[in-house]
Amino acid sequence: MGSRRLRCWISPLGLRPLFAIQHHSATNRYFSVNYCRLLLQFAKSIYQTKNTNHNFQLIANILELMHNETQNNYSVEHYAKLANLSVSRFAHIFKEVTGFSPIQYQNNLKIQEAKSLLLKTDVSVEFIADILGYSSIAHFSKQFKAHTNLSPLNYRKHHLKQ
Repeated sequence: MGSRRLRCWISPLGLRPLFAIQHHSATNRYFSVNYCRLLLQFAKSIYQTKNTNHNFQLIANILELMHNETQNNYSVEHYAKLANLSVSRFAHIFKEVTGFSPIQYQNNLKIQEAKSLLLKTDVSVEFIADILGYSSIAHFSKQFKAHTNLSPLNYRKHHLKQ
């Protein structure tokens, strides 16, 4: 009775090794099993790298849209649909890539745009709130103060003095 040899393939349905045992020595079996494990780790790392690159590109496209459309109040559902993902999957990938939830990122963008408009223009706070898509000046002021610790008017006054 001969010994067995282990062969390993990567399944097209997933990253699970498929084994075929043939006759061979016990030493070769040990190395074959380790070789299969190494192959599996390598395949997983390639898959994760490809997946990460794909996720990064996907989110980069969404970020570009978000930056170009700060005045729109698009929902997370809207961006998830554009990315062809479920809302939960989109939110997970978005946070993985940016470090922020989609809503946090969108709010940060709006506040940055508001800061810029407050310092570079003399338009009213009401106008800024309106063009950034806030439902009311009170909501805008509350969000702005939460991010900057200053009301929009105080922010303008404080930073224009400097």
